[in-house]
Amino acid sequence: MTTNCLTRCTFAALVLAISLNTSFAQVIWTESFSDQEIATSIWVSGGTNEGSQTWTWLNDPQAIFAPEGFAAPTASDGFFMFDSDANGYNAHSVTLTGPIVECPASANSQVTFWAQYMYIGAPNAELQVSVDGGEQWVSHSLFESVFPMQMFNGLVTVNIPEADGHNTVRLRFLWSGINELAWKIDDVTLTGSPDV
Repeated sequence: MTTNCLTRCTFAALVLAISLNTSFAQVIWTESFSDQEIATSIWVSGGTNEGSQTWTWLNDPQAIFAPEGFAAPTASDGFFMFDSDANGYNAHSVTLTGPIVECPASANSQVTFWAQYMYIGAPNAELQVSVDGGEQWVSHSLFESVFPMQMFNGLVTVNIPEADGHNTVRLRFLWSGINELAWKIDDVTLTGSPDV
C-alpha cells in the first residue's frame, strides 16, 4: 500500500515538473520568411563555395524533391534553400546567417525549425549560435541519424544552453559538402523560459 502510494506520488510530481517546465516555455522570436524582400535583406548567404549557388528564397514546396513537398506549415509563403546538386562537383561550406535577435534573458533556450534535407556524402549540416553578435559561434550538428539518400522532412528541435541568460542571440545555418542534394529551411522559432 505504502509503495503504491509512493509510486503514484512520485509519478504525479514528475508529471507536474514536466508540465510546469513546458507551460513556462514561451516563444521569444520567430521567422517564417513570408516576405521575400525582408527575408533576403536580413538573412545573409555567405561562406565559401567553388560553385555558383547561394541560399535562395523560394515559395514552391515541390522544388527539387517533388512529388514530396516541403512539410513546413508556411512553405508556400516562402523558405530558404541551398541546391547543392545544382552547385555541381564544387566544394561548398555555405552559411545562412540571421539577424541579431534582442530578447529577454531566458533559460531552457531552444531553436526549432522545419527542414527538408537530403545528402549523398556526409550530413555536415549545423545550426550555429552566437551570443556576441557573431564574433564566436557554438555549433550543433544536425541530421546525424539520417542516412545518405534518405529524406528528412520535418521539425528539428535543438537545445541551445549557450543562449541561456543572454539578451542577444544570432543563428546561422552551415552546410559543407560537394554535390549533395538540397536543404530547405523554414519557420525558425526561438523559445525559452523566464530566467528566474
